[in-house]
Amino acid sequence: MSTAQSPKLRLYPKRLLFLIYGVAATMIVFRMGVPRYPAIAIVLGPLVAAEALFRLLSGPKVKAFGQEILRLMQQGDDEALLPFFEEQRFLRFAGPPFELADKLGLIHAHLGNFAAAADAYRDALDGAPNKRQVEIAIKLGDALRLAGKSEEAERMYREIVAATDEHPPSNQHLARLILDRGGRRQEALEILTRAEKHARQDATGSALRCEMAQLLIAEGKLDKAETLLETAKKGLVGANDLTADELLAQTQEALDKAR
Repeated sequence: MSTAQSPKLRLYPKRLLFLIYGVAATMIVFRMGVPRYPAIAIVLGPLVAAEALFRLLSGPKVKAFGQEILRLMQQGDDEALLPFFEEQRFLRFAGPPFELADKLGLIHAHLGNFAAAADAYRDALDGAPNKRQVEIAIKLGDALRLAGKSEEAERMYREIVAATDEHPPSNQHLARLILDRGGRRQEALEILTRAEKHARQDATGSALRCEMAQLLIAEGKLDKAETLLETAKKGLVGANDLTADELLAQTQEALDKAR
């Protein structure tokens, strides 16, 4: 596990500057007796324009930043990850804070600093748009689980499942944690059964079905496991996903041994 320290982030100075400007502008227009609507335009107009400009300038840089992080990870250049993050002064000022916190969580998780990753994902979750909430919440749950905070992780997964019952990955992660915590196979199987109804015919869905089939094999329900495994195979046609292929092979081997 890496012992690298988290960089002293300054992701929110923009907000502080905006707050200072807003307070100062409000005091000025109030003292000058500017009418309400022109006063609102004077206070908010520059803020809206500045935010739009920052988004325009930082958008391509955020994408390139993420690609460079992945490149460093793939090359095994782990020691360069945190320094590279700290060098992104413009992005840390102007970029979307949740995106930067999400990337920092990814770096810490890759380095094995799971407690630090959880802190970063919490920051990301606070400011993430609705369409990214579930994705980041799952990352937070995973980081908590790997940091040894199983109870917090389970609460997080259950909150996601309660809010998005039809979201297979969140159910899948909850089932894994339940098994890790005490081997409650029946409860995990019920959760995966619920998730499988909404899983797609793709590599992700096939991985879920393989995990469910393994539980069915452990429960001695071999016919159901075989049927599920056949469905999983269909989802991998042309997928070229080595991880899912390996999981499928392991599940098939377990089924053959149980016969």
